Amino acid sequence: MQATVSQPPEFKVDFTLTNAFCPDTNDGDIRAAVSGGTAPYTYRWQEIEGSTTPVITDLYSGVYSFEITDAMNCKYLQTVALGYRNEGCLIIPNAFSPNDDGVNDRWEITIGEPNSFYRFHLRDLYPNAIVEVYSAKWGTLLFRSQKGYPEPWDGKYQGKYLPFDAYVYLIRLDDKTKPITGNVHIIR
Repeated sequence: MQATVSQPPEFKVDFTLTNAFCPDTNDGDIRAAVSGGTAPYTYRWQEIEGSTTPVITDLYSGVYSFEITDAMNCKYLQTVALGYRNEGCLIIPNAFSPNDDGVNDRWEITIGEPNSFYRFHLRDLYPNAIVEVYSAKWGTLLFRSQKGYPEPWDGKYQGKYLPFDAYVYLIRLDDKTKPITGNVHIIR
């Protein structure tokens, strides 16, 4: 008497990743396409409580572990590393033109892809951020924001427009990270 024992094909998982915009945003996602084993499958992402689908969204960069259990109670575990697309989260313009023409009148610091619908304000990700602007020549503090930079700098000091020039900025996102510095130019 002969018997044939067959096994289902090995598990295979193909991941499609959308990396987070930057280290501090949770806009990444991972999609798993599973084959092999014996359907139906149950899914679990070890880092996401209650996850039971092959897709997880709203993720920070990091390592995620994907566990599959098939109808025969065979288990398969694979980890995947989700990265980020940009080292920094901020889009900091290097110039603006405060002249009340309704275009580029304020120094808008944003987060998100340039020229994209997906953009938000500094305060949305860094509610305790403080932005300061100084005279490059004298070191005079010309502007200091409230926490979160709720009102972008309008290029004024003591109610008057500042002249065409380069100014030094200092952005403190929080107490844990090194301040960001650079130059912003007022153009007319």
